[in-house]
Amino acid sequence: MGRHKIDREPKRKAVKVRLCERLHSGKVVEPYRIMEEIVAGDRQDLADIKIGIAWHTGWRPDADGVRTFGKCAKRGDLDRAMNGFDFLIILNEQAWGAFSDDRKRRLIYHELEHAQVCRDKNGAPMFNDKSRVVTRVKKHDVGDFRCVIEKFGLPENLTDIQIADSDRPLLAFAEAKQKTPKSEKAAAGETACVKVSPGLMGPDTTEERKLKFKGLKGCKGLVSLRCKEGQWYGGYALHLGNLSIEEAPTDTQACSSRVEALQAAQTALDIWLTDLIVTGTADAKRAMLARRDMMREQLDQQLDPILNAAEEDALYRGRREEPEEA
Repeated sequence: MGRHKIDREPKRKAVKVRLCERLHSGKVVEPYRIMEEIVAGDRQDLADIKIGIAWHTGWRPDADGVRTFGKCAKRGDLDRAMNGFDFLIILNEQAWGAFSDDRKRRLIYHELEHAQVCRDKNGAPMFNDKSRVVTRVKKHDVGDFRCVIEKFGLPENLTDIQIADSDRPLLAFAEAKQKTPKSEKAAAGETACVKVSPGLMGPDTTEERKLKFKGLKGCKGLVSLRCKEGQWYGGYALHLGNLSIEEAPTDTQACSSRVEALQAAQTALDIWLTDLIVTGTADAKRAMLARRDMMREQLDQQLDPILNAAEEDALYRGRREEPEEA
């Protein structure tokens, strides 16, 4: 007779994810404390967004040796209706225990950067028909292979940003690769300007001048002038990455001359760039401010010739309209 078969309890499926409670023994646990400090400081745009934290116990390195330390997941409509969380940050529980305080803060900061509030063209938060804020997950600014960066340099969205980080020599190497004659000319301030030939414009006319910015991918602008019933209106539009401002000529204040309308549009754009509010990580802030400064410099280089041509045109018209002396 064979051996008696022992009935064993069937193996149960392991649960690898569990919610992290915010309070333990009446105190806020470390992940929540770090997250709330970051939101109160650099990410105040998430103050009204409910973000939960969960632990994951089963993440192992993949075939390329890459280990997942955290993930930011956007919650669907059903999930939000059940527990109210707009986002859920999932942390690698084993790795968290081995991280230093700085690395823990960096990880939470990174995952919060994925959490974004959708905004309309005026910059106001968007809401759905259930009065909930519309959210999205932001992708990484950089994503590439090491061999590609070593051969071709940084991606296009970073070629105009100066990176100096001793902890990341690969980025410094890639930055040096990007110093081609074309980029050196742009760094020296050689930008494209719109040339305007002085000429007379009749009543009820519209004029548009497109603005282009070298070294700033995805950045563009437009100045539009309209003359109606002897009054001039200066409209404008400017796009700096995902930030933008736009005003049609009909929505701006009337000016008595073309020169004043141009000056008003230039002043409005300069004020918008000066008062620009930049959020995100320290590196992201530095990058955006660098792009802002480059845009402001090139904006003046393009608008000054247009303004000078308009002043010459006004002077020329004034001379023609002066009565001849007897």
